[in-house]
Amino acid sequence: MAIIKLQGDSEKKQGIYYEFDDTSTPLGEGGMGKVFRGRRINVYTHETRDVAIKFMFSGLPQNVIQRAEDEANIKLQHENLVEMMGFLAVDTKMPNGATATRYHVVSELLIGVSLSDLIQGVVTDQNGVAIPYAQTLYKLYNSSPEQFAVTVVKKVLSGIMALHDAGYIHRDIDPSNVMVTRDGKIKLIDFGIAKKVDGLKTHDRNLTTAGQFMGKPQYAAPELIIGDLKNQNKPTDIYALGVLLFQLAVGHLPYEGPSNVVLNAHLRKKMPLSQVKSKGLRNIIAQATEKDCTKRYQTAAEFRAALDNFSMGRSSNSFEVNKTALIGGIAAAVTILVACLVIFVPNGDSDGADQEAEVVEKVETTNDGQHNVSGNTLSVPDIRKQLLNPSEAKKGLQGLKELAASGNIEAKFILSRLYAVSSGSFTLSDEFVTMQANLKKEIFQSPSKAHGLLGEIIKSKENYYPALYELACDYYEGPSLTGGEARNLRYAKDLLDKAYKYASEAEDPVYVNKISALLRKY
Repeated sequence: MAIIKLQGDSEKKQGIYYEFDDTSTPLGEGGMGKVFRGRRINVYTHETRDVAIKFMFSGLPQNVIQRAEDEANIKLQHENLVEMMGFLAVDTKMPNGATATRYHVVSELLIGVSLSDLIQGVVTDQNGVAIPYAQTLYKLYNSSPEQFAVTVVKKVLSGIMALHDAGYIHRDIDPSNVMVTRDGKIKLIDFGIAKKVDGLKTHDRNLTTAGQFMGKPQYAAPELIIGDLKNQNKPTDIYALGVLLFQLAVGHLPYEGPSNVVLNAHLRKKMPLSQVKSKGLRNIIAQATEKDCTKRYQTAAEFRAALDNFSMGRSSNSFEVNKTALIGGIAAAVTILVACLVIFVPNGDSDGADQEAEVVEKVETTNDGQHNVSGNTLSVPDIRKQLLNPSEAKKGLQGLKELAASGNIEAKFILSRLYAVSSGSFTLSDEFVTMQANLKKEIFQSPSKAHGLLGEIIKSKENYYPALYELACDYYEGPSLTGGEARNLRYAKDLLDKAYKYASEAEDPVYVNKISALLRKY
């Protein structure tokens, strides 16, 4: 055994170091180096965390080393993105007495299966251990491929939104760079050719000059193929995701063959959209894969909203949804109920404080948690649908606040997530991110309000494990999530233990996995 300890200046200041055994069996090996399982150790808190450490080969070109450093510095924490932790340069003495610098990239350790393997029927990790979430997704892939495609791409879009918000574009989206993990997550990985939106560095230009294309030809946007640096932006990733959506829904890529044939098709051939069964999904893919980047969805949020509307049974030719389109009796009934809701009138506070709703009609709540306004009934699931629909979100917020004020636990929990922020190791689910995007002019994030609502929920229903888990996250992270209260790891652990007990009793695998993942950090 040969334990190698890694610690740079920034790590030393934080009391953190990494270690791995370079004689152990690598997790993987590529053209740039070997990947080993290692540990992240905090000497102050005694916390340890399993990580992946890429031990880069010696003699690599400087531009390759620079790209690795750039990749490692994309330090975002989001449930749908792999977490990069650091780039470390360590001077090592060689057998001949000379000193050489060895480079290492540290990232979150992901145990799971790639999306490219999953659609081929692989539902186990590299050790042959079954991945329950992968098994579930593969069944969906076989029974309802379009539903599977939308489910997966929405998760990837959530990660892309965070990446784009941080000022990066990925440029290498494909199934091999999407992981389905043991703890029930879908994560986008490999930022090796990602770039800052505000400009390309010298070593970036070599990736995208016409005739020197790098990336996956099957998913390449026209501007990427021709080396159009000016127009490589957020819609470049949108195009790749549109191709991925097509592939997962139909079962094969739109263009196949040698690289030059495929690249030419992306530039000149129409997408074979007739192979997509659902008209609504066909329209979404068409807009996502427009040859002209200005005609695509301009943001991941727009793309995601279109998929949300499709999932809700609404058809659309673009992001601007036809608000009168109804699919079936259920959608019609929901629309009628929406039309009967109280008009939401926000207070016009000029100081940027949260805009609270004015209640203009008497509201009653039935015993089953339904919301009655002027004799009409709306349940929490109905309100969720409204909040996920950009055109109805404002009305949904009014109903949600009124139902929460009446004491409905689920409504209070949703409201707490609308006020919540992503911070540190914890991020909001894609459902709540979408709701917040739809309500960006109606509600302002407030960690203290979110935290306070969670406390109210636990006081009234101590076995409500979603709130127990989120409250534990608050105390694990500290002031940024609590709104000012100090970090309290002991209390967080107590909350997690309770949450695990109640989630297990309820046989809720999603929360059991989430809680278990956080418990493993202790």
